Amino acid sequence: MGKPATTVTAPTTVTSGGFKLGWIVLGLVAGGVLPVNGAQEPYRPRKDQQSVLVACSPRDGRELRANINTPPSLTPQRKREESECDEHRGTGIELGHTGAQELLRSEPLVRLAYNGRDGLPRVIPIGFHWNGERIVVCTATTSPKVRALSSRPNVALTIDTGSTPAEAKAVLMRGVVTMDTVNGVPDEYIAASTKTLEASRLTDFERHVRSMYKQMVRISIEPQWARFYDFGAGRMPAFLVNLANNS
Repeated sequence: MGKPATTVTAPTTVTSGGFKLGWIVLGLVAGGVLPVNGAQEPYRPRKDQQSVLVACSPRDGRELRANINTPPSLTPQRKREESECDEHRGTGIELGHTGAQELLRSEPLVRLAYNGRDGLPRVIPIGFHWNGERIVVCTATTSPKVRALSSRPNVALTIDTGSTPAEAKAVLMRGVVTMDTVNGVPDEYIAASTKTLEASRLTDFERHVRSMYKQMVRISIEPQWARFYDFGAGRMPAFLVNLANNS
């Protein structure tokens, strides 16, 4: 016989720090990590109960239900994808996801992490172009990162968006840099600029940069490892799933 069911019907909104949280975070709320509606003590179901928490979608107000005693778990397909990625074979699966492609095409900045010549880590936001296979960034020939990457070509990158847990999405990548010096301004540099500049301003911008740069360095990164996370849709790191399941 199944476990007795207890349904929490009120309050129907889960909040943390003033933000409504998506259903994937409800699993963490259910585990006692966050209080419900500012309650002094977080709701903790008895182990012999099968409880359901009713919440309000932060996107459109739809009613969402999350099983408190059984937080979201990896599907068999997702487990296979995680395993493939761990062996550096699943990069194409991760980057081929529709959400990942949207970030790669539309987000204006990538966060590029590398080691400086002193061996200490650096991370910088920089405009980029995705050519379908590689992340391409362009910079001046005198840029410190050019010298650093010449001797330490291994990098990590993040492209992310969303200001609330339900909206948070991110592409994480690791790869190796290749560089070449281009006379004038690389096409990828202009292509990256189209994400943020209106067509009426692009012509003046292109004229300005072509007068400023006689040469530029084109930095290409081929992803060798990648992950795509969409927290609102339940696509999150395996360690968080395990943490929720074991809470």
